[in-house]
Amino acid sequence: MGKWGNQGTELEVPMPTFQWEEIQKHNLRTDKWLVINRKVYNITKWSSRHPEGQRVIGHYAGEDATDAFLAFHRNFGFVLKFMKPLLIGELVSEEPSQDRDKFPDH
Repeated sequence: MGKWGNQGTELEVPMPTFQWEEIQKHNLRTDKWLVINRKVYNITKWSSRHPEGQRVIGHYAGEDATDAFLAFHRNFGFVLKFMKPLLIGELVSEEPSQDRDKFPDH
């Protein structure tokens, strides 16, 4: 052990959590979040660099994009390295995986 104790160990900081109500507010041209596999990503700056264009990915701003993401990205591991810097949090555990407005209460 060095003079500073546990050098090289990282403390695991809890990931911020978000509800759909907050995520849905981020569906603007200048402010875009989306959800993939319950993880929340801020794609605002990155969307203009999306290989298929800004409109394709921007369509899912404020929504769950899991199904579309899995349909178009077969190599999840490869794409994940580009997504890590965009990760800002995850859905609150009590929230449904899909956008709650898509499945209204009966």
